[in-house]
Amino acid sequence: MSNVTRAFFAIMLMISLGFYEAVRAETPAETPRDVRVGVLAHMGKDRCRENWQPTMDYLTAHIPAYKFTLVPLTFVEIDNAIVNGLVEFIIANSSIYIELEVKYRVSRIATMENLTLGKGYTMFGGVIFTRADRSDINKIEDLRRKRFMGVDKTSLGGWRMAWGELKKHGINPWTDLSSVEFTDRHQNVVHAVKNGTVDAGTVRTDTLERMAAKKEIDINEFKVIKYKGKGPNYDDFPFHLSTPLYPEWPIAKVKHTPNIIAKLTASALLEMPKDSTAAKAANIEGWTIPLNYEAVDDLLKYLRVSPYEDYGKVTWRDILRDHWITVTAIAVSILAMAIFLLYISRLNMRLNESQQKLAHSYEKLEEANTHIMDSIQYASSIQRAILPQIQSLNGHMAEYFVIWRPRDVIGGDIFWFYGQHSNFMIAIIDCTGHGVPGAIMTMLAGTTLNRVVNESGYADPSKILTRMNILIRATLAGEKESVLYDNGLDIGICCVDKQTKTLTFAGAKISLFFASGPFVHEIKGDHESVGYQTSKPDYVFTNHTINIADEMNFYMMTDGMAGQVGGVAGIPFGKKRFREFIAANNTKPFQDQHTMLIELYDQYRADETQRDDVTVIGFRV
Repeated sequence: MSNVTRAFFAIMLMISLGFYEAVRAETPAETPRDVRVGVLAHMGKDRCRENWQPTMDYLTAHIPAYKFTLVPLTFVEIDNAIVNGLVEFIIANSSIYIELEVKYRVSRIATMENLTLGKGYTMFGGVIFTRADRSDINKIEDLRRKRFMGVDKTSLGGWRMAWGELKKHGINPWTDLSSVEFTDRHQNVVHAVKNGTVDAGTVRTDTLERMAAKKEIDINEFKVIKYKGKGPNYDDFPFHLSTPLYPEWPIAKVKHTPNIIAKLTASALLEMPKDSTAAKAANIEGWTIPLNYEAVDDLLKYLRVSPYEDYGKVTWRDILRDHWITVTAIAVSILAMAIFLLYISRLNMRLNESQQKLAHSYEKLEEANTHIMDSIQYASSIQRAILPQIQSLNGHMAEYFVIWRPRDVIGGDIFWFYGQHSNFMIAIIDCTGHGVPGAIMTMLAGTTLNRVVNESGYADPSKILTRMNILIRATLAGEKESVLYDNGLDIGICCVDKQTKTLTFAGAKISLFFASGPFVHEIKGDHESVGYQTSKPDYVFTNHTINIADEMNFYMMTDGMAGQVGGVAGIPFGKKRFREFIAANNTKPFQDQHTMLIELYDQYRADETQRDDVTVIGFRV
């Protein structure tokens, strides 16, 4: 942690403690209101009361307006306590916290500093180990066809961390290991490995060191498969380690708990002395500011365990649920077109019977065509309605323009926007095809992008594109049975952090142009598309980060403008002409740039037909 970060947290702690003391001083003397704190009793409820009742006493003493009551909870009791409002706070292991956060919107207010061998730690990991005399087990791959033991299927440090490492090395524990057993205590795993009951096992970090300090084992009798991660957290970590490090247990506020109680509780916990009775009983050094639990969230998604059993599955049912109006309109259009074609076929058969029916048939043809065009026009209005409202960009950008011109009434290009607080994401997408097929692909692309951002919480363009590639390939996997069709999309996406004044871009065959005065730079997207069956399923897209300077302007476009033929020689408009336009005009107001670019494109195209959907976005933060 940098000195600036430490200073920031120190200032925030002082403000919180000052607020806490002011509120406590002004709180009138009255009967304390009950605040119930649920604690995971993973070692039994009696042991839970022994460890955590002093913390309840400490909070009651420091916040006299409230009486804190301990509620020991087993694994199966936690959900019921949250759903029925039986507790105001919950203390549980990090993976259970993530499950409660996703399912019930609990929110962490502090992170435990676990006390081990006289020092507090906020991070822990897993240890994969065997006996020191086992020459056949030296790396994770050697565990194939071996007997393995963990603490519990829901234990983070005692199983899930190790499971994640096994999976990274291509080992499915349920099929590739000789057996997988579970017990109820970390110490039992250590003794099972020592006695040869199993070949290897996993426990949370510091277990071996604690047992060795108590003379329960000789630590030299064991061999640990070491984790090869680098960085300050790993260089300074004093215990044996086989997995990445993850944050310790948090205390979390349940959704119905008032913010004032959460603030007072957090302030009191952060103030808890490490030599207090409460800290000693809980075997902790105290509490610190809540850490980032994204690593735990990513691990549960990777393992596909609760609450992510169905993570990453995008189905046609999802598309129909999210865009049923558009799907219905397009389906009606297609059905009307099929009826129209059938009707034309019948008319052609009747033409030979009588020339007198020609005028009547022509009227019916016109009527059918009008109905079809009306349906397609309706589908176009729906497609425009699901695009971002241009006004939504006003609060996030200093200036901008958007050009969206489908080749047909409906098209295969869309643009996308998501803004939150001082940050925003903007993207343009070029899907396979035009007209109705292209419009259907835009729904799949938009649905998948929304799902990745909303459910996965990514603000990382590379992760977004990489995840979209996997999901869209899986959704369109049925097309591989036909050699005639392979659908996908090109996309460019920018994530802007206005606090740090940085822009992060990743592209799939779409470039980002940025300019300041006469100098124009192009960051080319990766030469890999998204979602095609020919796209590499494990391809990781590249992030490009730009420090945003004053008066710096950004532009993205699909290939519809660059590929448009015209001019005297009948050659494509091209990227060079687009760069020259930016260089000459980027200092002008964006509304003027919008008008001038459309005029330049129309003048160049002249009498040529528009060959592709055209989308161009320009903006300045």
